[in-house]
Amino acid sequence: MSILSQRVLPFRISPAYRNRAAKLLKTIFSIPLSLVWFVVGLISPVYAIGDPAQISDIVDILARIISFLAPGAAIAVFIMILVAGFQFLTSGGDPKGVTAARTTFTYAIIGAILVVVVWLVLTLIEAVTGVEVTVVNLPI
Repeated sequence: MSILSQRVLPFRISPAYRNRAAKLLKTIFSIPLSLVWFVVGLISPVYAIGDPAQISDIVDILARIISFLAPGAAIAVFIMILVAGFQFLTSGGDPKGVTAARTTFTYAIIGAILVVVVWLVLTLIEAVTGVEVTVVNLPI
């Protein structure tokens, strides 16, 4: 039994409560999926009010999606760290639960590191070559 579970959670959580907590987490994380569709509707430049959609609008859509990726990645990392903390607290000292929480936390940190490294590589390419690789320009 871990030191944290002895001090913070001196009791074991029943499997029924753990199952209810898992269902609640699934419900909570299904909400961002519906928000994605809402955001896609917001960033789409096609409104069809006297100006019909054109193929060149794809460039604007891609540029707007890319501008939302970095904040979206930061939010995802934050949520995954919260999930890992919740898993750790509800593990009740169970070795499998603690391992799952550590794995979730590790993957969240690895994801954050990958996002930062990719951004640094793109910035380095831009500094060395002078080409703006973070700007979307499709020849249409």
